[in-house]
Amino acid sequence: MVIKKTEDGYILISVLFFLTVLYLLVTGLMEVALLESKMSANYAQQIENLYATDQALIEYEQKILEGNPPSNAKIIQPVANSSICGVTYYRVTATHAHGMNSTQIESTYAKLGDISKCNPKPIVQEGRQSFRLVEQ
Repeated sequence: MVIKKTEDGYILISVLFFLTVLYLLVTGLMEVALLESKMSANYAQQIENLYATDQALIEYEQKILEGNPPSNAKIIQPVANSSICGVTYYRVTATHAHGMNSTQIESTYAKLGDISKCNPKPIVQEGRQSFRLVEQ
């Protein structure tokens, strides 16, 4: 069989084109897999930081409950220029850093005092009232 001059490099160019497309496809898939593994490791580290920060916050709140508030606990008023009879509100902040990630949680904690003389009696449950993640 005789190959015409116009078809000399057609098969070579087709094979090279196919190999280039295959290389780009495999490279893209490998990069996506690598990115997903990095994202999942980062997410796992953030969850780990969140649990460690929450544990530190629980320890701070336990100190408040025992009557020995930590130095970073600030007494706050839930409503400006007012107070609730027999209830003390604390704002506590806990931070945990591990690796490149740092997590900070701020909590509002209510501690009941002597409410026997309050009229009306406050309807407040002692403990954590709210918390929020602080963006860093």
